[in-house]
Amino acid sequence: MSFDIKKFKEKLITMDVIALLYILIVGGLCYILPIPEIVKGFLALPGFLIIPYLVGKTTSIFIEKILRIYLDLCTVSNFIICWCIGIISIVIIALFLNYLWLFYVQSYIILILFLMTPAVFYKKNRNLKMFIKTYGGRNTILFSLVIGIVGFLFLTYFSPYPYQMGCDYFVHSYFSEQIIEKNFIPIQPSYLMSFSILVANNILIFNLNDEPLIFWWVIQLIFYLVYAFGLYLFSYQLSKNKILSLISIIIGVFTIHHFYIPIYLFDPAPKAMILMLFPYLLFVVHNLITQKKIFNEFEIKNLIKHILFITIVFTSLFVILDRFFRLSFHSSFMYLQYLGDIDVIGIILPIFIVLVLLIIKYAFKNIIERKVLFLLLSLMCTLLFFHTSMGVCACLFILLYIICLILIEKYQRITKYLVYFVILFVFSFFILQETEILNISFFFTPYNVPDLVVAVSGFQEMKNFLKTLYSPIVIGLFILGSIYSIFYNKTQHFSLLFLVSIIFFLLFSPIEMMFRLIVFLHPIMAYFVAYGLIATGQIIFTKRSHSIHNRYYITPFIVIVLLLSVVGNSLNEIYQVVSKNSVLSCSHPSKYDAANALKYNTPDNTVILFYNSTFADTEICNRANRLHSMFPSVSSECDNEIFMMNNSIEAYKKIHYLLTTNDSSCKYRLAGAVFTQYKLRPKRYDYVIEQMRNSSVAILITKEDFKVLSREAVNKFYDPIYFTPLYNDTRNEIYIFGVNPEPGVPFKIQNNLK
Repeated sequence: MSFDIKKFKEKLITMDVIALLYILIVGGLCYILPIPEIVKGFLALPGFLIIPYLVGKTTSIFIEKILRIYLDLCTVSNFIICWCIGIISIVIIALFLNYLWLFYVQSYIILILFLMTPAVFYKKNRNLKMFIKTYGGRNTILFSLVIGIVGFLFLTYFSPYPYQMGCDYFVHSYFSEQIIEKNFIPIQPSYLMSFSILVANNILIFNLNDEPLIFWWVIQLIFYLVYAFGLYLFSYQLSKNKILSLISIIIGVFTIHHFYIPIYLFDPAPKAMILMLFPYLLFVVHNLITQKKIFNEFEIKNLIKHILFITIVFTSLFVILDRFFRLSFHSSFMYLQYLGDIDVIGIILPIFIVLVLLIIKYAFKNIIERKVLFLLLSLMCTLLFFHTSMGVCACLFILLYIICLILIEKYQRITKYLVYFVILFVFSFFILQETEILNISFFFTPYNVPDLVVAVSGFQEMKNFLKTLYSPIVIGLFILGSIYSIFYNKTQHFSLLFLVSIIFFLLFSPIEMMFRLIVFLHPIMAYFVAYGLIATGQIIFTKRSHSIHNRYYITPFIVIVLLLSVVGNSLNEIYQVVSKNSVLSCSHPSKYDAANALKYNTPDNTVILFYNSTFADTEICNRANRLHSMFPSVSSECDNEIFMMNNSIEAYKKIHYLLTTNDSSCKYRLAGAVFTQYKLRPKRYDYVIEQMRNSSVAILITKEDFKVLSREAVNKFYDPIYFTPLYNDTRNEIYIFGVNPEPGVPFKIQNNLK
């Protein structure tokens, strides 16, 4: 028997083995070698995809055995499913350990690395070459990724590190720092901390905790790359046209760079994950449902049963998350005071997931039924794990897409007329409001929207909002693409037309905050714009007598239109921001200067006291020990009085009292998150608080504070007996003071510059 070295390598050296070795070896080198932080940031990016995938693959092995199914999916669909299962597993493990008071981040990381290992020993037959051939070939796929990279470079040219156009990632960075530095998982409404946990894992594995904002900056590259590839797969799946698919990427990536919009590729946050995942989920469910052996199972009776079960499951999960994470923060309502510990979700979620798996196993006898239900629920649960309110909208749209996809094939004639009716209804709804025949006032406002959030309300505001996001050329091509799809009887577009009609109806419905649905509109809009552009070019230039020269006319036409779409909107918006800030950034450069002053001149565990909570959500206080509060309603007089009083002695005494008191109304302000989530288990905070008792303290004053505070209230911090000036930016009105450890003993300024 001869030894075949080629077969041995194929068995031993797989992509999964390489992925695991990358995490272990590169992660280890980041601790051993003096690698620059920015380089470590880029080296950490693959971990964002690899870690959940390998954990999910390990978990799926056991679930396949339990449900007696086999996930025979294409290469990309398999990766997406395993990644989603991995996210669910990683988060449930963290929350479960947190509930048991056993969450220690170093041990947790070791457990995650251990769970990644079994995946490399379980090889499934995945024909990557066949997948590449089926979806346009290697060169086209690589070019789609290049477009994503160019999109990242285009943006970061105007936003070099540390500047970033996103505004939300600072608060999520704070959550990750809480996890890493304090072994503590803070909870906020709408978030299950999935994104913060995922980022914290990568920051810790690749030794980025000294400069965590670097990872939040470079993560934009993953967002652009993954979103570009998702748009390509989604578009090619429908059109089987390489050029159209590449154009849809250009439209999706470049036509929008607005200062405040819900297209969040440049703002690493949970809602950005929803945007990034949505094209992939449409791609996966389309491939799954259109498989012949699966499609034949969906008779109308079974379809109703399956849809009902899926709806009940993800609605139940949404209600659970809504009850334990959102409503608990509004504890002023008497009946909400008895909801109990919010971290009980750490035990509720595992029970819920196990129960759903058991129902799938014993209530559905058909193997294909069990497989489809498990896959669909894995995708939908992942969306809810990242962002509950946007996740439930994404689940709804995916469900509608599945239903229409099945019905258009089984009952094409009836479903086609139904789609026509929906389109006509939405068009009439728009026209009636445009002509002011129908003028509907808002009848519903989400209860959890804080005052600081800008909401687009009203038909005209929404219309103007869309016009600022998309150039007239893009809007016109979208309308043309939709019209071509309707009148040229493109059956493969009917499910998409139905979905985009529903999204438009909700966008212009009398409900506030609906502008966020543009996240789901954008990839569909990009596809129809590309389709409209291709079809228009063919109509204008295609003549049988000159068919040889068609491409010489159509190509320049397409290029010119695309350039106009990009230059006419993106660069104009970018210029407006850059002309004010000198960079494309959500924050002014002066804030980064103040942040560096804190970082390089104060100990890492310094407690930062601030008066204006909105300002402090930005980069100046980007460390775990800042007293964080997303909502002004939870601010305490214990620290507000420090700023309001004019006497330096009294302010100093108040700071000392805040650090030493056992009064629950004050001491829990030191914990750095909202206490109500653990109100029945206060010891969860006590350990964190005790670590902060002997910390140094810094005072942050900004120009926003001067709108409320008197000059005398600020001048008291210049008393050298009790305070030491650390930073004075008189032009931008940003001031930082160190609190003296003892009266007359100056705050010790240390040089942390490496």
